[in-house]
Amino acid sequence: MFGQRRERRAVERGLRNIGPAVLAALAASLLTTDGVWDYVTNLAEVMATIAGVAVAWKTRRFVVSFVAAMVVLWLVQALS
Repeated sequence: MFGQRRERRAVERGLRNIGPAVLAALAASLLTTDGVWDYVTNLAEVMATIAGVAVAWKTRRFVVSFVAAMVVLWLVQALS
């Protein structure tokens, strides 16, 4: 009985890192193409990534950071 609780806690601790890991992977994929750094990136995507990372850092909620990044992406694309 107590062993299952300990395992459950370990799994929950591991799952907490999935959101930030996915966000970091998406941010890194914006800057690389075929393993080579690509400095010519879309300004809207970079701004949305920065906004998403900032909101994720502040709120620690993946859905909120995703929504913020998408709103910034759409606004910058609409204005340019």
